[in-house]
Amino acid sequence: MKQFRKHRLALLLIPVLLICASAFGLGAYTVSKEPSTLKKAALFAEAERDLDALADLSGAKLITVRDGQDVDIGEAGIWIIDGDASDVTVNVEAPGDAVVYLLLKGLRIENRDRPCIYVGSAGKVYLVATGDSRLAVSKAFRKDPGRKANAVVYSRTELTLHGEAPLTVDSPKNGIVCRDKLRFLGGEYTITAGSKAVAADNAIWIAGGDFRLKAKTDGLHAENEDDGMQGSIYIGGGSFDIDVADDGIHGQTMVQIDDGRLAITADEGIESTWVLINGGEMDIHASGDGINAGRKSDAYRPRIEINGGSVTVVMDGEDPDAIDSNADLIITGGTVNVSGAGIDWDGKLEFTGGTVIIEGEAVSEIPNTSTHRLDE
Repeated sequence: MKQFRKHRLALLLIPVLLICASAFGLGAYTVSKEPSTLKKAALFAEAERDLDALADLSGAKLITVRDGQDVDIGEAGIWIIDGDASDVTVNVEAPGDAVVYLLLKGLRIENRDRPCIYVGSAGKVYLVATGDSRLAVSKAFRKDPGRKANAVVYSRTELTLHGEAPLTVDSPKNGIVCRDKLRFLGGEYTITAGSKAVAADNAIWIAGGDFRLKAKTDGLHAENEDDGMQGSIYIGGGSFDIDVADDGIHGQTMVQIDDGRLAITADEGIESTWVLINGGEMDIHASGDGINAGRKSDAYRPRIEINGGSVTVVMDGEDPDAIDSNADLIITGGTVNVSGAGIDWDGKLEFTGGTVIIEGEAVSEIPNTSTHRLDE
């Protein structure tokens, strides 16, 4: 009987040990799919076609905002919104197949405790600044169980922003939040936020634009609490000046950078499960990790992959890593220049091309500062 109890105890302990091993990052990572890169043309083709509709504004409707009078939009169409008012929300509650265009013609709204623009339902919504516009909330967002909206611009459906003029967003909480896919095709954005500057559940895809983001948590943040396969960030161009207290760019599944100029000051510069850099120019100043790949999702095995571009990482912290992968590190091209800390990976290294400079000296072999090797 004692022997039986011992065997039974051993069997009961197996799941516990497996859970502990997973929690502490031991053994090989289980992934749900093979790495698949994002293609710029595919991400933005539909939105570009939809925006062609703005070539003809003959059927557009003009709305001028007034103090204390909400604007309710319940159908598809092009809406030109102007004026300067307070205590106003532009509400979109349209059918699920409706395409709604909101053209901000020098619109200025300042609210005390509720969103300036709220999208509850629609097929797709396009927000285009055609004149210098400013949207601001001054106090904490009111508690509204029906909406739970805590951003100056808040959308429950797919949202695309573009612009021919600057858009300024000031918020005590979040700047722009989308519960679906959020796209930027271009424009000029200055966002100051008490929490996240720009956030989305499923994806943030950026083709270009000029972004100045200042936030007390993250600059760009894509994460879906209900679906671990979502939460990607794509940058295919643009200029970014990101100054935040936590993560400059945080993607649950992947962050892919193909082009653009990024200046990031943060605790952690770029963080995701898979960080893929194919091009662009990055200047990261961080105190935690400059670039970090950790298990934020089961979609991929953690990896940092640099195939091109210029990546400069300057670290200033008590125990920082300039580049830190909880599994694999792949460098095939580009220039990586780090100072103030080393390079850390726990899995496999592939260093087949490019230039790596550590503390001002180009290296042919990368010293690993990791104290834990995943695959040993």
